Amino acid sequence: MARRKKEITLQDLSERLGISRFTISKALSGKEGMSEKTRELIISTARELGYPFKGDARRPGQWSTLAVVIPSRFISEFSYFADLLQGAESAAREAGCLLGVIGIEQSEEQAVRIPPSILEADGAIYLPMIDAAWMEQALAEGPPAVLVNFPHRSWPVDSVVWDAQSGAAFCVDHLVKLGHRRIGYVGLPEVAPGYRLRWIGFQEALREHGLTMRESDQFFPVAWPPESCLDSMRELLGRCADLPEALVCDFETTALSTLRSLTELGRQDVVVACSDQLSLSTLLTTSIPHIYYHRDWVGRRAVERLLRRIASPDEPYEPVRVAGRLRGSSVWLSGCVYRPCSRQTACIVRVAVRLRV
Repeated sequence: MARRKKEITLQDLSERLGISRFTISKALSGKEGMSEKTRELIISTARELGYPFKGDARRPGQWSTLAVVIPSRFISEFSYFADLLQGAESAAREAGCLLGVIGIEQSEEQAVRIPPSILEADGAIYLPMIDAAWMEQALAEGPPAVLVNFPHRSWPVDSVVWDAQSGAAFCVDHLVKLGHRRIGYVGLPEVAPGYRLRWIGFQEALREHGLTMRESDQFFPVAWPPESCLDSMRELLGRCADLPEALVCDFETTALSTLRSLTELGRQDVVVACSDQLSLSTLLTTSIPHIYYHRDWVGRRAVERLLRRIASPDEPYEPVRVAGRLRGSSVWLSGCVYRPCSRQTACIVRVAVRLRV
């Protein structure tokens, strides 16, 4: 059987030319930072060796390899990655592209080291919670990109996100429509830009309805790990003698921790809504109001926007926000209890993907 011809990599070009991968990647991406003589040498050598790059003449989508980059520490923790990947993979397949998932280790983030597998891709989709310094380097050194996140205003990159700010406002609108006037907030606004926008959306919606929130009705628990969030909510709610009549939670972890804590306190008079998508709602006998963010569609739009960026590198950068919608009805806590679970899941409480009750 004939041996398969070795595919040329960015490292092969670097060794052949004696030029850094960073400079080669910039030249093949059409970026500045080297002389025209050096650029022409890099391009001609890439063509000679058969290394495909986006500036070369070829049909849109032909040989395109797209990378979805995820922090390795979160791959097993956040179920919404699966929804995103499903939508992204479907869109890539329809466009005739290959889609690969690349996990970034914390050591790589701390060392600001970009894996060759990203540099060699035609385009990259970066998911949330990646270190900012690493992200800046990846955008400067790597291929065209799209962020499934809120980029810093100085970053030259497209983004696709779900509209978290409106999601929190939808929860307030719903609770006000049901007659609630004293609405509190459970959240972690400093964790990431999306969480800050939920906090902002919550406050704006209160003002629109002519409401204000007491300082005592704001609950900011420990964010991570999930067991600590639950312990923190038990303490925060347990020492509050005068709870609000309704609470908006910013994230699935905080919502489930809040529900568990209120159940233990016997506070059937408090209504809970969540401005996040509840992937673990099957653990509840009845779903609480929450926001469905169409994460599969976010993944699809990220691929579509990335392919357009590859084809038209000089277009203005765009932020795309995919609207969400409210799901579930308002359920008093007395009607929303945890389902019986196995002995295996009854040992420790684990909120997020592994909730044990």
